[in-house]
Amino acid sequence: AIVTAVPGTTRDLIEETVQLHGLAFRLTDTAGLRESSDEVESEGIRRTRNTWADAELVVLVVDQSQPPDAEDQRLLAEADPVRTLVVQNKADLPSGSEVQGAWRTVLQGFEAVRMSATTGEGLELLETRMVRRAMGGEIPRAEEVGITNLRQQQSAQQALDALQQARTTLEQEAGAEYLALDLRHALNALGAVVGETTADDLLARIFSEFCIGK
Repeated sequence: AIVTAVPGTTRDLIEETVQLHGLAFRLTDTAGLRESSDEVESEGIRRTRNTWADAELVVLVVDQSQPPDAEDQRLLAEADPVRTLVVQNKADLPSGSEVQGAWRTVLQGFEAVRMSATTGEGLELLETRMVRRAMGGEIPRAEEVGITNLRQQQSAQQALDALQQARTTLEQEAGAEYLALDLRHALNALGAVVGETTADDLLARIFSEFCIGK
């Protein structure tokens, strides 16, 4: 993605999937929200608003080194504190007590994290706060799998159904190709819960190390 200091650079939605404490997050980077007469940028802003409306968690990034301007206040007025986590970026830059006091005033009611994208300060705390939000305030233990929404619950059930079918396929000795299909369905469903899976690599390893379907 092209990134510059010029406002309005980001136009398209950029998505990546990451795992934090065993939970899969689909992150979507969007264009900033501001008034613009540029047709292309305006389309990016429209897509941002649609994504904002559908997101389970909104990470709103602001520049804490400068006092909140009218645009910051407008965005905070539109944001829902229940599903918004404010990131006060550029914590590595100096800011006076008046600036910090102004931010404390406008951020009343919001959960905020100070961090620096340049140095990485506060990034671990941000990840922890995101996981807490997703888990309703709890950090899952290493051996736990967190199911945080209906989509993940449905995917987990699909994975279980596929594994049960795979067991039936084994018991009926239906053949390795049918078992591989069942396992692929299970892996694809689990991928929606824990992130992307490499089904081909995993199935190749299973069939190379075990004698299945005989």
